[in-house]
Amino acid sequence: MGINTKELSPKKEIFVTDALMITALWIFFIILIIVGFLGVLLPGLPGLFLFFLGSALIYWFNPGVLSGWTVFLMFVGFLATFPLDILGTLIGAKWGNATKWGLFGAAVGGFIGLFFGLPGLIIGPVGGAFIAELIIKKRSVKDSASAGAGAGMGLLISTAGKALLALLLIFALVIDIFFIP
Repeated sequence: MGINTKELSPKKEIFVTDALMITALWIFFIILIIVGFLGVLLPGLPGLFLFFLGSALIYWFNPGVLSGWTVFLMFVGFLATFPLDILGTLIGAKWGNATKWGLFGAAVGGFIGLFFGLPGLIIGPVGGAFIAELIIKKRSVKDSASAGAGAGMGLLISTAGKALLALLLIFALVIDIFFIP
């Protein structure tokens, strides 16, 4: 004998033995989405991976609420964050008149910065572009600083792109949960 949790699942009437479990799952899902959005804005926190994780949990443990396509869309959105980060930094460095060495330095600095938390994620690409331009390409401090600043601007651009992607994914979740039967 189960409890009717139709109010908890807007798509389909389901019966479970413990409505508290479904409620806890939804609360956990909402927390994952909030922390995931914060992770898009703040380097060092997991971002869109939490969107994917939350939607996968809802899909598996509360069937009929989300479609498999929405879970797949969350996964693709998560995968898109990596090229967005790299491309944003490289485009910004190019705007700062970085050479190929500056772009390479920004990419290497960004990768190395992953291992040093939030400061490394910010300083890595900027410092990498600056150092590569200054030492390898032998450009002036002013030109090297311009390339580094461009890499920093690119980081902001990629963050804005990921925030837009996150908002689109939240919109897709809301549409799937509340408006698609």
